[in-house]
Amino acid sequence: MPEEEYLRPEDIRPARARQVLNFLNAAQTAEEIATAVEIPHELDVGVRLGQRILDRREQLGRFANLQQVADIPLIGPERFTEIVTTLSSDAPPAPGASSGGLLHEIRTLREQVEDLRAAIGARSRVVVHALQERPFLGQAVNLVATVTEAGGGQPLVDAPLTLTTTWGRLRAADGLDLREGNSVTTRTDGNGMARVLLLPPTAEDLHPVQQATLEVALRLLDPGAAGPRAVEDELQEIVRQYRWDGNPQLRRAIDIYFRDFGGGLLETLNDRDHMLAWSYLDSTVLAHVQDGAGDGSGATMVHATAALSIRFKNWLGPWLEKMQDVARSESRLKEDLAGARETEETGAQLGEVYGRVRDFVSEQRGVVGDYVGRRIAEDSLREFLQTGIAGLTLSRQIALFPAVDVASHAVASSDAGVLDAVGQTHSDLRQELNQKIDAVETEGIAVLSTQVEDLQSQLDAKVDATTFNTALSSKLDASEFNNFVLEYNSFETEVGTQLAAKVDRTTFNTQIGSLQTKVDSFDTLLRPDQ
Repeated sequence: MPEEEYLRPEDIRPARARQVLNFLNAAQTAEEIATAVEIPHELDVGVRLGQRILDRREQLGRFANLQQVADIPLIGPERFTEIVTTLSSDAPPAPGASSGGLLHEIRTLREQVEDLRAAIGARSRVVVHALQERPFLGQAVNLVATVTEAGGGQPLVDAPLTLTTTWGRLRAADGLDLREGNSVTTRTDGNGMARVLLLPPTAEDLHPVQQATLEVALRLLDPGAAGPRAVEDELQEIVRQYRWDGNPQLRRAIDIYFRDFGGGLLETLNDRDHMLAWSYLDSTVLAHVQDGAGDGSGATMVHATAALSIRFKNWLGPWLEKMQDVARSESRLKEDLAGARETEETGAQLGEVYGRVRDFVSEQRGVVGDYVGRRIAEDSLREFLQTGIAGLTLSRQIALFPAVDVASHAVASSDAGVLDAVGQTHSDLRQELNQKIDAVETEGIAVLSTQVEDLQSQLDAKVDATTFNTALSSKLDASEFNNFVLEYNSFETEVGTQLAAKVDRTTFNTQIGSLQTKVDSFDTLLRPDQ
């Protein structure tokens, strides 16, 4: 073998050196070494060389490095190179030594396993756990990540740690530096620990007092409750706290969660019993211990990874059911609508219905309160249509039904502002009508009365009983006369109605002129010779 191809102890990689040393330290006989290390052209030398290796190992106790092997007498550069190449994983099995080659492969595999164990033991370790077990939606969860050094379990101080969540927001603080997002990077403290906060992904941040108030309310719920029915009383208590006038912070916090997570609940078409079982929102948090590559490239290497799954109980559905139950039990809207039947005038009765529904809806507080109030108002109006107007006259029912039906649809799809607008318009129209009626001059009414009296005198003067009867028998048939009588009666009724409503003079004068023309035509018909 050329000199330039000889191996020196310092040229051997540590992993390859461990393979050679482990074999030589484990060998039991010189024959075992001679079988594994075949010296070309020196078949009888192998056993003697193997014995020399065993003798030197006995003197040393064990081989600690390859230089000790290279220093054995009669092992020169060539033989040292053959030992290393045949005992390391890079060397092919020796010809004619199938059993020795198999033994060599087994030992090589064992060495590789040990190398893997050593590599795993050289990596740091990270563990993540949550301080709040089985949290409810709206509760912030404190996460603690603990990083330890390789092998010994000692805390790894000031290690870069990146945490990522599949759902929610993470918040980490290092002194005055606050970072927030679905992924944050922080560093371990003197105890090898890092703390982050996991929050639900609301569209708008809750104020600290709102978050604190919500968490205090949610502490009423037992985290170990198997289902919502087990905490029914506690849910009802949170409902009463929401409806309390002096608790706007809790009301706003719950409204934010309903806006972001309860849209399906507020818009559901099919009824569902949310008290049967919890629904969940799942989040998985991943923690990665990183380190720079140290080559100036900016690349990083992950030393350890941990994962933690967290399930948030969604209490919004069961709470909404209790909210509706409490609001219905305390509502007196049905009784108030029934009282509106006593109003005699149809317009006034409709205005009173609008007003009572408007007042009821506007008294509800919060987004959820407004939704529940409109649902109750819708049901109350529909019940009023089915039973509340049954005792009214048919004409009153016909007048009220379409208006109340429209109101029930409006209040279900909008808010109290719609009924406010309707009621205000109704009031404005009544006020405007009263103002116009009051503006009609008293002398105008007197003139109208005089004109009507003149018309009556003309009729009395021109039509006497004898002439009229003769005309009837000779000029008119019954059908024509009946039509005239009906027309006159209709006009007389119209005159009385407009007088009562105080219609302006121009319209009435036009109608009187029309009637005067008809009277003259009738007179000509009766007295053609005049």
